[in-house]
Amino acid sequence: MSQPPIDEITTHRVESGETLFALAWRFGTTVDLIAQANNFSDSSSLRVGQLIQLPSRQQTLAAAITPAPASNNSSRSSHSSAASRPSNNAEAVPLETPTGDKSSQHTSDSNFNNSVWVWPAAPRILSRFSANNRRRQGVDLAGELGDSVMAASDGRVVYAGSAIAGLGRLIIIDHGNGFLSAYAHNNKLVVAEGVTVSRGEKIAEMGSSGTDRVKLHFEIRQRGVPIDPLELLPSS
Repeated sequence: MSQPPIDEITTHRVESGETLFALAWRFGTTVDLIAQANNFSDSSSLRVGQLIQLPSRQQTLAAAITPAPASNNSSRSSHSSAASRPSNNAEAVPLETPTGDKSSQHTSDSNFNNSVWVWPAAPRILSRFSANNRRRQGVDLAGELGDSVMAASDGRVVYAGSAIAGLGRLIIIDHGNGFLSAYAHNNKLVVAEGVTVSRGEKIAEMGSSGTDRVKLHFEIRQRGVPIDPLELLPSS
């Protein structure tokens, strides 16, 4: 029997190597919503074989368009002062709320507007974002084996591994205020979970893990909802 669409899955049995951030990314939701659904802290360690409840797509979308409560934003402030010049020579641009009618609904956070995004690799676009296609909820960038992959903005590495099928060796960075970015199909990861990185800092080497050619698959999400990276990155 075929698997149900991922949006219809309501429970999941934890597999080896999975973390809350990996599960949130795989199922298109947030760590906070998974934690709320299962009554545990977002820092809880998962156990292999543990059955967890997953938030519905509707819950994730509702949370994404609801203003976040005020916080001390300690995760963001701990690394915001560590910003460095981009090493990929790309122009840095402030994060803005994309205009127009976008199906990838999201909100802006004023505390994040002073941050910037840079290209994680040379802007050689293979495929573009499509909100209606789960396989294209980011951009694919061409490159050569071993090319540097850079952090697109300041943040903390919250996942570095290969537990999510189809994405190969993957890095996920938390930028604060609900923003996450992901870098997939790497040949080599050069940073570990928990490390703070600055925009333009090398985090991986490009490869073809989990796919059929050398490329970088790059995504940005806010509160679990995909955003077209081209709306935030500098013009190529």
